[in-house]
Amino acid sequence: LFDIDGTLMYHAGPQKWESQYAHGFKVAYGKDPSWDIADYNGGTEMQVAWDILKSHGVSREEFEEHYPRYIQSMHEHLKIQSQKGPLFRIIESARDLTVRLYGRKDIVLGILTGNAKRIAQWKLDHVGLSKYFSFGLYGDDAESRIMLAKTVFKEAKSKLHMTFAPGNIIVIGDTVHD
Repeated sequence: LFDIDGTLMYHAGPQKWESQYAHGFKVAYGKDPSWDIADYNGGTEMQVAWDILKSHGVSREEFEEHYPRYIQSMHEHLKIQSQKGPLFRIIESARDLTVRLYGRKDIVLGILTGNAKRIAQWKLDHVGLSKYFSFGLYGDDAESRIMLAKTVFKEAKSKLHMTFAPGNIIVIGDTVHD
């Protein structure tokens, strides 16, 4: 299971990568909150958004109601910004490892990321890696990495019709949260 940001790719381009969050907060919630993105490294999309928005007066009901619009607006922002140039650049050694592992019959590659599914898939497409991954666990499926990671067995069974033992799963990431 690979993480995405900092593991498979890095941000590239002139705008701050946090701009997608700021855009989503403004469009979906009408908020322009301030936050330090470093406080949220390794968090899930849902966890980060809720933590920031609740401290700016958004109720849980309002958060959940507008969350799909939040993700949609972040996705649209990425697509628009990418027309100006690449937003992410692949980490060459990660691509090489992914390609080599993909060619093996005894390994299944998946994604375990805090990114929402729509954002994660866009990023993987953006750098040409999406075809290598059979399934994924995404940051809009759970509010914490731990809760998300615990779904791996159910997701593997559901999507791949396979059962894995904990000792057969390797997580590759760039933070302790991975």
